Order: sequence, then C-alpha cells, then structure tokens
Amino acid sequence: MSRDGEAVTARCGTRSEESPAPVLSRGAVILFAVACGAAVANVYFSQPLLVTMGHDLAMSPALVGSVVTLTHVGYGLGLFFLVPLGDTADRRRLVVAQLLLLVVALIAVATARTAGILLAGMAATGLLAVVTQTLVAFAASLAPPAGRGRRASASSPAAW
Repeated sequence: MSRDGEAVTARCGTRSEESPAPVLSRGAVILFAVACGAAVANVYFSQPLLVTMGHDLAMSPALVGSVVTLTHVGYGLGLFFLVPLGDTADRRRLVVAQLLLLVVALIAVATARTAGILLAGMAATGLLAVVTQTLVAFAASLAPPAGRGRRASASSPAAW
C-alpha cells in the first residue's frame, strides 16, 4: 500500500490487516442488549405505578399525567441533544457517563418525597434513556467490518 493509501486509511478510521478490529464477544453482546433494554424500559416503568405514585405524593390526576409527559419530553430532548454527541465524543466515556447519570436520576425518582423531585427525576430519566442509541452505535463500531449490519443467529456461532 502506498503512503497515500495509508493516510486515507488512517483518516477514514478503517483498520489495516496489521491491527484487526476488536471483536464483540457473546458476553459483550448480551451485556449491551441488557443495558439497552433496561435503559429504555425506564421510560415506561412508571406507567403502571401512576395511581400509586399520585396517591403517595398527594398529586392531582393532571399532575400524575405529567409524569409520563415529562419522561417522553426528556427522551425527545435526549434524542436531539445527547445522541449526536456519540458522533463527536468518545462513545465509551459517553455511555459510562450517561449510565451513571441515569442511575442518579433513578435514585432521585426512587427516593422522591415531593412531586417536583419526582417530575425532575422522570424528565432526567427520559433524557438519559437515550443511552440505548449510543450503545447501539458503540456496538456497531466494535463489530468487525465484515459483520456490521448482519444479524447474528444461534445457528451461526461465527457471527458471535
């Protein structure tokens, strides 16, 4: 390969044969899948508990309805503001930061004694639940180029 070809390869982020792309193990794929499912499920976990939360925190029915609304507004804001960071920032650090902040938001929700804290925590939960999109992009960047876009199946261990 010529020097120009090496420079293009370096700029485009493709890997030469000398440094193979990292391979996602089955455990890493399962970990990413669980993390994605758990993160996005937080957007919906509150819905069957709305009546109980409203009763415990003495919230009016209108205010209880805003729990779901604020969670989804936070999710929309996360899609708009946080997901694009995955293209400019280190995805590994971004995922870790988002997951840690999501844990803090969930602790705030779990320990909320007032409607205001609950609503702020749910908005933050929605905002940070977009870590799922960052995790998917991160996993795709870790997959070998030949395996990107392919669906892994149980009958195809080579895909893992």
